Amino acid sequence: MVQIVKVFGERNTGTRAAIRMLRQLPEVAQRIDPMVPVRGNDALEAAIRAQFRGQWRKLYLAAAGHDPSARATGNDPWKHSVPMLSDGMVAARMTALFMVRDPYSWALALARRPYHMKGPRPESFEGFLTRPWMSEPREGVEPVLASPVMLWSRKLAGYRSFIGQATCEGLGTAVLQFEHFIADPVAELTGALVQAGLQPSRALQQVSETKGRGTLAEKQAYYGRAEWLNLLTRSNVEAISTQINWDLAEQFGYRPLTSGDFPEELSPHWAAARDALLSRSHREGRAASAA
Repeated sequence: MVQIVKVFGERNTGTRAAIRMLRQLPEVAQRIDPMVPVRGNDALEAAIRAQFRGQWRKLYLAAAGHDPSARATGNDPWKHSVPMLSDGMVAARMTALFMVRDPYSWALALARRPYHMKGPRPESFEGFLTRPWMSEPREGVEPVLASPVMLWSRKLAGYRSFIGQATCEGLGTAVLQFEHFIADPVAELTGALVQAGLQPSRALQQVSETKGRGTLAEKQAYYGRAEWLNLLTRSNVEAISTQINWDLAEQFGYRPLTSGDFPEELSPHWAAARDALLSRSHREGRAASAA
């Protein structure tokens, strides 16, 4: 019997790796409805591509292309969306896995790889934390948020609501913390499946990296030592902390950092490390916009 397993999580939480690992299980499928291509407006898309470049092109293409696909996939929402429990999900006895990540670590990761960000890229991490963020129509949140950090609490609130409703319907759910998942992907994903009521038919295998720089071993060492903490200043911690719903965060295993434990300014070494980390995403973004 085929079991539908859906993975949801914010950007940079390990969703891609988890989905690729689930494809190793012949008894697991990831869609309820078949993929049906949504016909776009070819003439409009051609006009956008001809008349706009860079961030303006991305903005217009996003506005023109995402709404139809969002309407056509109610039972199979985007992995980065706030999922809504549908009759089709209940009928399919769907299992849902939710990937979450420490909000401070996540904010740094999003600043480095700001997938779907529209408009110019801030020149500093401080600027990124307070810039307005235009969401994707298929995300299920407000069209414009006060900052990208607001995505974190919006998504977790949606996950909590979904888990409550799914539990009432007898559907299996589980939460995976990024910090534990990256330390041992096989054990964590296997454990989440078992927690959700599924016993894998075969042992899962670790997948090769598909995004980001560095090997899995290097990332495990980096996050195991929590080196990202060295990239935060007191004002960074305060800016993130004030935008997080901590009652909600604690339900997913996260607590606020104490801003007084962090420096007013980074040491030259860590300032250079953070500048290098974030400037890579800026260069990559400019290259993509010029393409």
